[in-house]
Order: sequence, then structure tokens, then C-alpha cells
Amino acid sequence: ARKGRTPNPDIMCNSRVKFGCFYDAIGGRGFDYVASGHYAQLVKGDEDESGQRQMHLLRAPDPVKDQTYFLCALTQEQLSRVKFPIGSFLKSEVRDLAQQFQLPNRNRPDSQGLCFLGKVKFDEFINAYLGTNPGDIVDATTGRVIGRHNGLWYHTVGQRKGIGKVLNPK
Repeated sequence: ARKGRTPNPDIMCNSRVKFGCFYDAIGGRGFDYVASGHYAQLVKGDEDESGQRQMHLLRAPDPVKDQTYFLCALTQEQLSRVKFPIGSFLKSEVRDLAQQFQLPNRNRPDSQGLCFLGKVKFDEFINAYLGTNPGDIVDATTGRVIGRHNGLWYHTVGQRKGIGKVLNPK
């Protein structure tokens, strides 16, 4: 992280644990697919020379909830075995459906943390290992300083959470 590379444990967790070890654990039990609550979409491409269809990972229509960045390291094998049933919906539509069907988790707040940290906050975890290195957040188009950060390693490419109201996806 101190070399300017942004660590993102979610990417490795998804490829190695959620869609790695988990697939291994359920292998041979007769499951064709695993349904995931990620906001992402999959489309099968045309057949290649070997007759295989490549899976294309596409962004969800909700720009705030899109999770394709966190799924970018999944292999074709992993993508071929997953379904993203809510990936074509906006978050507000999913919330409306949860209310309509009286789902038990309909009022549960959004999760934003890393599953392996438990109740430890991400910023506290990073601070314990890397400390802080404050700097400006600069609008790349205008060069104007629009905010401050506590260190590049606290953020990922495209991140909006924790930056405040200075960045709003259109």
C-alpha cells in the first residue's frame, strides 16, 4: 500500500473464498449454480473456436451499488457457476421488493465492511497496520482541491464511501 498500490481484500476474498473454497466445499453435491447478492450482471458471449462461451461481467444499473470491481478476479469457471439475481435492479427496487414480500431482512442496514474483520472497522484495521498519510483529493478535470484523505491506502479505485459529498456518481 505504501508503494501506491491500493489493497483490496474483497477482491481476493471473492475469488479465493466466496467463489473458490466455497465452490470446492459444495463440489459434487449436485448444485449447478450459486446465487449471490452482488450487484453485477453476467452475459454469455458468442462461442469461441473451442465451442466455449465466455462470460462477460457487466456493471449493475445502480452506479452506487455496482460491485463488478470486487468481482474482477473471478475466473471464467467461477463466473459460469454463479447467478446474480438482483444485479439488474436498482438498490431502491430491491428494497421495495423486500418490503412487498415481507422478507425478514427488509429493514437491515447495508453492509459496507470486510466480512473477515467482523465488528472491527476497516479504517481502524488499516490504521493499525499502515497509519495515516493525509493528502488532498483533487478534481482531475479542474485541478481544484475538493477534499482531504487520510492516506491513499484507505481507498480503492472508484471508491465513493468515506469521501463525503464531494463525489456523486451521475
